[in-house]
Formats: sequence, structure tokens, C-alpha cells
Amino acid sequence: MVPKWKMRRELERLKQKMISIPKSLWEPITLKHHDLWFENYAQAKDGEQPLRSRVAIVLLYQPDYIRGSTIKLLSHLCDRGYSVLAVSNCPIAQEARPIIVKLTWKVFERPNFGRCFGGYRDGVKLLFRLSISPERLVIMNDSIIYPLYEKDKTLETLENLECDISGIMMRKRGQTENLESYFLSISKNAFNHKSFKKFWDNYRPTSDKQKTIKRGERGFSIAMSQCGLSIKSLYKRETFETCLKQLTDAELFQTIKYQAVLYPNIARQGQHLLLSTISPKWRELSENYIYRSLAKGEFYSTFPLAAFKFLNYPVLKNSMDPASELWRSVTVSAVCDGALEKPNAEAWSEIYNLGSGSYPRASENCVE
Repeated sequence: MVPKWKMRRELERLKQKMISIPKSLWEPITLKHHDLWFENYAQAKDGEQPLRSRVAIVLLYQPDYIRGSTIKLLSHLCDRGYSVLAVSNCPIAQEARPIIVKLTWKVFERPNFGRCFGGYRDGVKLLFRLSISPERLVIMNDSIIYPLYEKDKTLETLENLECDISGIMMRKRGQTENLESYFLSISKNAFNHKSFKKFWDNYRPTSDKQKTIKRGERGFSIAMSQCGLSIKSLYKRETFETCLKQLTDAELFQTIKYQAVLYPNIARQGQHLLLSTISPKWRELSENYIYRSLAKGEFYSTFPLAAFKFLNYPVLKNSMDPASELWRSVTVSAVCDGALEKPNAEAWSEIYNLGSGSYPRASENCVE
């Protein structure tokens, strides 16, 4: 039997396809008006932070108030020596404005057009307009909860990967690979490369999610690779598979115990394995079960305890899709059971309360 969440997802995809037909007709006109506004009227307002050699573009969509995890993110970037250019795809709430101004170098409010890559594009073009060439540029959006822990070193680790462009996760589709686009770290060499500027000058924003993934998330990695820039990620699926081989039986048991497998028939197989540890083939069966589960999802969301505890995976998504909801729920269980270290107060509050509706869902402008 097809799960209800999957039926809803497929119906939503069909709906989006139907909407995309008329949208493709008027979006070129919308883009033309947007670019006229951007070139002639758009201005970024000053924040209270100085301009430093490192810059972070942070895309926001929080019309009602600013989330605690976002304040933590902005503070974290400041503490790590980054000047934040906050790009908001909506007007910033008056109550939130003083907080954002205090923690940023520039604040840019734009129309809600083009999803995350539309905001990224305008942020990068603002840097071009201001003739700023950062030693390091980080591009992020508020679809993730980061940092989770006070001593997080992800920014430094990405910078030290010895490549032109780095990110958290590399995703493979067929023969092509691309960085997931919620957290990118870009070197000065890449920023100054003519193909980097060409990509953003030629990028056509769209509010269609699938087109944004194709043109933006995939298109960016492909374009940068084709021009000779080097791209690396902290994690690939192979990273998890290598880790899996090194786990003790007790750690493998924990990995399966705190699984976030969406498909009930597969999840039941995992529960059965937890009750049959005396089987001489238990480890082989358990590893095979995990590989089968990964055919239906990403390792970081399907086996969150293993991702966080054994690989130090640094982010958690705050969207309301079923995979992310289950990911957070299992993470909460692992923390409450003492199997995982409790995240910082801002992250924990959001992770714990998202399911109750106490927090707004992640930006609908993001592609993840």
C-alpha cells in the first residue's frame, strides 16, 4: 500500500507541474521588471557590523519574526570573522529588524521571486556592484538549523578542503554530481573567475522548484566544474558507507535503533533486526538492511544518530516534508534517551518544537 505522505507528495508534484505551465509564460516578464528594479532602485541598508575580508550571504524568509536558530547563525558567522549580507525574500518584521541590523553588515530586502537562487543571485550581484572581492564567500539559506553545537568548526573545515568551492554534501544523479546548495563556501579564486560572474549574470531566476534545482543547484556545480574550478564536499554517500564498516556491533545496533525510515514495511525489517542480535549473520543482515534503506533516502536523514554521532554531520533541515519531520523526531528521541549530545539551546528549542507548529516552516523559497 502506498503511504499517504507519498500520495500527497505526488499530488503536490502534479499540482506544481500544472502551475508551471502558465508560470513559464509570465515569469520572463516578471524577471524583466525585477531586473529593472534591481538595477535602478534596489539598495542594501547598512547593518552595524563592519566589512571584513570574509563575507556570508544568508538568505532569509521569516516574515513574522526571527527564529532563535537564525540569530544563533548570524552570531556564529560574526564570531568566525564573517560580514553578513542578509538577503530577505520578504519584508523583515519590525520586531526583528533591530536584531538583524545588529548582527549584519548589510540588509537587503527583495521581492519574493526566484526562490533561494534568486536571492543568491541578487546578493552576489550586490557584491559585484560594490566592487567587493572577499577572501572567502559563504552562501547559506535558512532551510537549515546551524550551528547545532557551540564548538562547530564547519566553516573552517570547508575553507581548508583545498578546493575552489566546497559544500556539506555532494549528491549524485546519474553521471553528474552537485553540491547541495544550502551551505556553500567559495574561495577568492572562484569568486574572481570569469565563469563565476558569467553564471550569475546569465542565471534566470524562476519560482518553479524543479527548474531552480536544474538551473541553480545542479547548474552551478556543473558550470563551475566545466570551467576548471575544483569542487569538494565534506560528505558523500560513500563517506557513510565507509563509516558503516568501521562501526562496532553496538554502534550498528544504535544506528538501526534510531532510524528515520519513512516506509513502514522497510522500517519493520529494521525493528526485527533489533530483536535478533544473536543471529550469526546479524551484522551482514544489518548492513544489507541499511544499504536497502539508503535506496529510499539520504544517509544523514535516514540514520541521523550515525550521521551526527559518528560523522559529526553539522546541519539539520527545518522543513515540514515527511523525511525532515521524521529526521527531527528521531533526533529528539536520541537526545532524550542520552544517545546523542544535546544541541545548543536555540537549535534544541527549534528541533523540539517544530512539530507542534510553534515555529514557521522553512522557507518555501528554498529548493531542498
